[in-house]
Amino acid sequence: MERVFSQQLKLDVVSAVGRAASMEGVVNVPMVAEAVRLRNEQENVAREDIEGLVVQHAQALGAAMAFESGDYMSETPMPIRMHA
Repeated sequence: MERVFSQQLKLDVVSAVGRAASMEGVVNVPMVAEAVRLRNEQENVAREDIEGLVVQHAQALGAAMAFESGDYMSETPMPIRMHA
């Protein structure tokens, strides 16, 4: 069964992936997904489900991806802002 995501969450993923790709040159999938999840906690979506959306959009952009999820909670993540 395919999960249905809100328009707000999908737009957040599109923005976050685009920003990560342009600013960092690479999309760190687990870190971007966790940032999106935290901004949309009220939707109760698993990080793994959001990671799937992040990968899809990064692939559509042809962006390089990293999958460094090892200790993502202990590192100080760079904030991904909604507005420039």
